[in-house]
Amino acid sequence: MSDEQASGTDAAPAAQQGGQSLWVMQPRGNRQCEGGGRSLEASGAELAQNGIKVQESRCGVRTDRMYPSVCGGATGDLLMHRIPASFLDAALELGFDPAKPGQYQFVDCPQVAPRAPSDR
Repeated sequence: MSDEQASGTDAAPAAQQGGQSLWVMQPRGNRQCEGGGRSLEASGAELAQNGIKVQESRCGVRTDRMYPSVCGGATGDLLMHRIPASFLDAALELGFDPAKPGQYQFVDCPQVAPRAPSDR
C-alpha cells in the first residue's frame, strides 16, 4: 500500500474524535486533457471569507467512483479542508460536501506553472 493510499484513512479518526473537526470536499473542476479548475488556496479562501476556520487543506482524488477517459470529461480531483464540525452547515451552504472514509485518498496537489505575459 502506498503512502497516499494509507493517508486516505487519516481523516476517519479526525472526524470521529468527539466530532471536533471533519473533512469537507469539493470537486476541483478541472477537465481531462484541458486542466483548469480551482486551486486549493482559492477553495480554502472561500471558506475563510465566510467565517469558517480551515485547520488543514489537502488535495485528494475520489476512490468511490470511476471516470471514463475522454477529453473534456470530469476528473475525480478534489479540494479538501479540515474544519471544525460546528461549521459543517455553513460549508454545505457554500457547496462543500462532507468527506467520508473510503470515498477518497489524499494525493499531492498539482503544480500550476505561472503564465508568462507573452502567453496571453
